[in-house]
Amino acid sequence: MDASLVIDMENVEEGEEKVRGRKKKRPNSRFYFALVHPLTLYELYKVKMLYAVTGTFALGWGTSPHFRCATLLIVPNILGKEGRAYLMIYVMASIYAGPISNLQHNLGEIAESFGCTVELQINNSRKLWKVMTVPLKAIVKNTIVRAKELKDDSNGIKEAFLETESEVEGTEGYDTKTEEEREKNEKESSKNKTLGTQKKFSVKSVLRCEYVVEQGVDRCKDWFDKKHDDCMRAIVIPILNSLLCLPMKFSFLCNLMYVVNAWCKQKIPIEENFGETFDKVDGTMNNMDNGFNTKEVVKKEEQSWLVGVGINPDKIKADIKENLNKKQSVMLKAGSFVQLVLSCTFVFLLFSAYRYIANYNGNIRFDNFYVTTYFRQIDARRKKRKKRTLLPLRKGEHINYVFPFKPKIQGPEMKTTMMEFMQCVPVLVFLMFSLITDWLLYHLLMIIRKHSHITYVFASKYELELVLGMT
Repeated sequence: MDASLVIDMENVEEGEEKVRGRKKKRPNSRFYFALVHPLTLYELYKVKMLYAVTGTFALGWGTSPHFRCATLLIVPNILGKEGRAYLMIYVMASIYAGPISNLQHNLGEIAESFGCTVELQINNSRKLWKVMTVPLKAIVKNTIVRAKELKDDSNGIKEAFLETESEVEGTEGYDTKTEEEREKNEKESSKNKTLGTQKKFSVKSVLRCEYVVEQGVDRCKDWFDKKHDDCMRAIVIPILNSLLCLPMKFSFLCNLMYVVNAWCKQKIPIEENFGETFDKVDGTMNNMDNGFNTKEVVKKEEQSWLVGVGINPDKIKADIKENLNKKQSVMLKAGSFVQLVLSCTFVFLLFSAYRYIANYNGNIRFDNFYVTTYFRQIDARRKKRKKRTLLPLRKGEHINYVFPFKPKIQGPEMKTTMMEFMQCVPVLVFLMFSLITDWLLYHLLMIIRKHSHITYVFASKYELELVLGMT
């Protein structure tokens, strides 16, 4: 005979009512503070739910004993398999509100840290680029400012060179017809159609030297003629003056100066590379005006290889913040859904308690395998009346019953306990993973905050060397 049969027979014979620990204690707003108030809902919704819970419980407790039993069984149901879903959701919500929320916050801090690092790199690249271009800009601006001075200096050099140019290319100091004849003879002798500057200057130098000699001879003869006239005027005696003034007729002596012409052709000191040097200098002087025309032209060209050019750090920060806001919005929606499910779970607990009461009152075998104190009292009374009893149990019957006061997991509870444990393992693993990840991120951020230090030092040195050479 099993326990349910013994209890049923005892109740029929003695007319005892089957009561299993029913306590007449009215519930109040503690259900609200235990199940609704911890949820992250708007205060208006919480107040409405408080009114609904209070009205429902007042009506139920005043009209239905089943409702009173069902409300009292909510707490055991939370600890049993019926409340496992509620506990799982509540644990998930707690994980979300705790390590997951903190993990999300830490990830946001890391993302903002990366954004600050990128912004710092962009700003440093821009400063580095400015430092690199400052001397070049200064040189260009200084060149533009000094362009006028350089041009004035070049004009002074050109004016000084004009004397040399007029001496080399001028026709003063000799007869141009003689020059043309000499150049013609030089072309015929050298078989060249044109004469170089060196040869032309040599011809002009010889002609000028000969011209000076010619002028000297002419002046010498004029001097003799003048002295002869002065002598004749001084001595008025006719024959005597002719004899005494006869030496003044020796103007032919002036022709001795033509001997210098040979020296002019052979001894005039002209450098062998004078013509080539003059041509180069003359070309330089002619191109000086073109060389000192300065004009500043600025061309903007995007450089993709230079970090920070064409990138707006504010836009990067805005993009990072926008992405974080999107992820936070998704997480908030997920959390709101979990909280909504959690808010509705206690209703299902109440329905589960109602279902338990209905099964318990309608089926004598439902959840009737506990050897309680009440059961022992019934079995003892039956033993005194010499009726069939269940206790003591045989060795093979222990696996079918549960002794509530034994801490050991017994036969009927083993399967349920293992199933509940297996269902709790993923949640525990997820919780441990969340806690460890959050702990690692937190300590990583703390290490970075305490020990990281970034220092940028810009040092620049510029050397400009101009080498001007002339041959």
